[in-house]
Amino acid sequence: MPDITNALTIDFEDWYQGLEIPPAEWGRYEHRIVATGRRLIEILDDAGVKATFFVLGKVAEDHPEIVRELAAAGHELGTHGYSHTLIYTQTPEVFREEMKRALGAVEQAVGLKVKGHRAPFFSITKRSLWALDVLTELGVQYDTSIFPVMNYRYGIEDAPRWPHDIGDGRLKEFPISTWRLLGKNIPIAGGAYFRIFPYAVTRAGFRSINRLGQPAVFYLHPWEIDPHHPRIPLPRRIATTHYFNLKTVDTKVQHHFHLDAQRFDAIYDDRKGPVARFIDNVWRGVVRKRLELTVQKLEPLTGKTVLDVGCGSGRFCFAYAQQGASRVVGVDFAEAMIDLAKRYAAELHVDNVCEFRAGRFPEAVPDGPFEASTAMGFFDYIEDPLAIVRAMREKTSRTMIMSFPKAYEWRVPVRRLRFLLAGCPLFLYTRGRVASILKDDIIIAHLGD
Repeated sequence: MPDITNALTIDFEDWYQGLEIPPAEWGRYEHRIVATGRRLIEILDDAGVKATFFVLGKVAEDHPEIVRELAAAGHELGTHGYSHTLIYTQTPEVFREEMKRALGAVEQAVGLKVKGHRAPFFSITKRSLWALDVLTELGVQYDTSIFPVMNYRYGIEDAPRWPHDIGDGRLKEFPISTWRLLGKNIPIAGGAYFRIFPYAVTRAGFRSINRLGQPAVFYLHPWEIDPHHPRIPLPRRIATTHYFNLKTVDTKVQHHFHLDAQRFDAIYDDRKGPVARFIDNVWRGVVRKRLELTVQKLEPLTGKTVLDVGCGSGRFCFAYAQQGASRVVGVDFAEAMIDLAKRYAAELHVDNVCEFRAGRFPEAVPDGPFEASTAMGFFDYIEDPLAIVRAMREKTSRTMIMSFPKAYEWRVPVRRLRFLLAGCPLFLYTRGRVASILKDDIIIAHLGD
């Protein structure tokens, strides 16, 4: 394969500026672009990679300090327009004036001429090819806005896939990369496509492009490394791609459990018909067995204080209380689960012993230590188990018990498919990985599902 340099590009906009929210309303939202910009600088510096940042004009006006920091870190600066408006909804006159303001804002911030442009939403389409003439007129030397696919907002499906000259050659176009499969251009070049497809798809697509002797153009947005940015009501067509599969997974897990709290608790409900009970025993009987074994390992519980991390609907907590624990604290990041736990605790008359908190661990548990702590069926959803184990260790004076789902087990393929369809991550473990996480005699680990 020839030695080819691919292009990493960043559409440098704040999280709310690409959501089709009118610019007049932007002032209502939290500004996070400076912090995420600095985080991007750190990530790229650690990797030894330089990128091209297409800076929104409004960002350059409001936060010139971060634009200067990008330039000082050695990254190229381009323009992303001024107001993140679809170009084909503008007139040439309006586009020209916005481009002048956008170019001026970036150039004033860093004292360098801007050479490149990327349209908001890749909105140079067949309806707005006139924009290329305006860019040439304003001295822009290259554009990277044309996406050779068909999308409801953008795309010229039959456009050239490789870099090429526009018009008299004063402007060069670098199309967004696609992977040609079965006569179709498949979008694999970043953004939502990078989050939707497995990484192997992106890698295979880029290798295919490079084997043809062509560079690939990859793009990201700052808010894609900021998964905790605010979630606001949006039309489904926008929300689906904007929020899908952001890198940190806890918000997806929380949403998953919030929607399905009753279904997750149903395994403990004895009010079922014989068929449902048989299915539970075959498919999820280990869950009940895990509860029995945990209580046995903690006995005697009389007078003990216990912390249950990822308590769900509180079933383990109730068992601890019924076996004589003096205080039980359950924490879960799904409020719907905590609501169920509180209701059941009152019904079982253990609410004077059991306390339930909605939030992330360890932040939701500032007190301690506890004589025992448990985390059963919790690490299935945790990307960084070591951080949780360390935090539990700090909160525990005697015994910790936790379970880890097996990576190789007959139910795993179905679990993977079910979690994939739910948009929820699933983390599985081998014995070797569990051994590397747990290195203390006070820990009892169960490798099960």
